[in-house]
Amino acid sequence: MADGATADASRENRRAIGVTCAVHKGPRGFTNLVAEKQGSEIILDPHVTGGCVIILDEAAATVLFEAFRIWLGR
Repeated sequence: MADGATADASRENRRAIGVTCAVHKGPRGFTNLVAEKQGSEIILDPHVTGGCVIILDEAAATVLFEAFRIWLGR
């Protein structure tokens, strides 16, 4: 099981994305979300703190990918 986003992840396996946190009411794009691939898992670390890490296995990541593809019209 992954421990969350790690600083030693390679650039190919890690992305920082500017997003909005509805709870903290910051401006659009202010919050960082780190998305990282560790083995067969995709790790999402909102706020880049490791405090609440979302871990998707391949099946769950595929479902999310397909939803994004449909929603984005691709």
